[in-house]
Amino acid sequence: MHAKLFERYLLVLRVLFSAMLLASAAFYVMRSIHWEVMWDTSIMHDINFLMRQGLAPYRDIFDNNMPGAYFLEGWAMQVFGGGDLGWRLYDYTLLTVLTASLVVIAFPYDWFAGVYAGILFALIHGSEGPRNAVQREQVMTTLILAAYALLFTGLRRQRPALLLPFGFLIGLAASLKPTVAPLALVLLGMAAYGLFKRKVRTRSYVLYGLAGLALALACNVAFLLRYHDLAAFLFISKQLIPYYAKVGNQPLGTLLVGVLPNKYLRFLGFGLLLTLLLKPRLEWENWERVTLGIGIGFGLFSYLAQRKAFDHHAYALYVFILVWSAIEFSKALNRRSWLHFVGLACFAFSMFRFLPELDSMLRHVTPDNQQADAMETDLRRLGGFSLQHQVQCFDMVDGCYGTLYRLRLLPYTTFFGDYMFFQPPGNPSMSWARGIMAADLAQQPPQVIVVTNMWLSQGYSFNKLQQWPEFAAFLDRNYHLDVARQFNQHAYRVYVLNGAAIQSATAPAPRTPAN
Repeated sequence: MHAKLFERYLLVLRVLFSAMLLASAAFYVMRSIHWEVMWDTSIMHDINFLMRQGLAPYRDIFDNNMPGAYFLEGWAMQVFGGGDLGWRLYDYTLLTVLTASLVVIAFPYDWFAGVYAGILFALIHGSEGPRNAVQREQVMTTLILAAYALLFTGLRRQRPALLLPFGFLIGLAASLKPTVAPLALVLLGMAAYGLFKRKVRTRSYVLYGLAGLALALACNVAFLLRYHDLAAFLFISKQLIPYYAKVGNQPLGTLLVGVLPNKYLRFLGFGLLLTLLLKPRLEWENWERVTLGIGIGFGLFSYLAQRKAFDHHAYALYVFILVWSAIEFSKALNRRSWLHFVGLACFAFSMFRFLPELDSMLRHVTPDNQQADAMETDLRRLGGFSLQHQVQCFDMVDGCYGTLYRLRLLPYTTFFGDYMFFQPPGNPSMSWARGIMAADLAQQPPQVIVVTNMWLSQGYSFNKLQQWPEFAAFLDRNYHLDVARQFNQHAYRVYVLNGAAIQSATAPAPRTPAN
């Protein structure tokens, strides 16, 4: 085929496939624009609300997240607002930035590879429903990919100054998840190696990169100093963070089996095959390929290190597999040989098999926020805004804290999550948390206690109460069950203090057996 005709043919393919991807992306927006804030995002929103009321993280608010989780969410709430629509716009913005970063990364090979990988990841992310929207891993992965784009552009164009924002963005990612810190140093080392091989002086690049990392670190320190929180952060880092890291962990075999569903194995397998068939033509191209491979290794390391088997913990792994494979597909597609048909088959399989599958999954996603909606109704019935400092949640992310945020209620205590209360005895961190809670309950108990059946280490069961018998006995002596509601596997119970002068159900609902 004539060279110009072949290029026109490739352009038609790229435009056609891009149109299909953009149509699916528009479908995702249409299906998800009405989703409500829920799960981890509702926790971050509520903590930022409490911070605006004068409470300090770590010192007044007991939570295991890193500083970046708070101030990055706070910045997003200032830009997009703290409501449901703002949360959706933030999600779309993150996905747009991630896709643009992938286009920059893939541009010397084929811009379409970046469009393909970015939108496909957005659809995979959307098919998981609202619970994984704007998770910390999504923000972290977006920051890492933007940092990669700046690093690659800085070396391609020999502009050392671009490594300043590279260092800053990947430093911010490390302030969300400390597992990113080794990746930042490895990437700087890889950049120095790539420049050395091309006989380019490395000093200015490395200094700019280190300056960016230092700037990100300064943001974290400034955040802690603003709230006079440095000592409290170090204390919580010793108490809750290591404890949370050990709760609900899955065996290594379970993690490995679950980390790569078949659809990702397809990408990985075809990408490996094409890597063997295609040889890099330029030294910088080889350097970039290795650096993207390091990204895949980091994604796997990050997922395994967290040991929770949550889908969103593998986001970095999935994105790097997608972009690395997409580049290999594009390089094959652009060859005027039999390899062209291999690349075409890989893309066509995604367009005509995988894309409809994701669209179908999006079509059947339901927001499934009935529990939080019902909980809001129950708390409004019991007094609503008058319940300031009178509601204690024993929950992880199953709706209670999100409900308090909706009602703009200040909680009874500021423990976020109940993983530190309902585990087998013997851990010093749990004894510390139980001691604080027991002292508060004995001194002046709250009027309302909400208990969900979400149990970080065991799934969903109210049997978690039996892990803390003293609290279960306190609940039986001093509270009556106002209402118990069940939504598939999710359930919650609302307990009202005996003699509390608040509106309650006409007759307490009968105590239901523990699930």
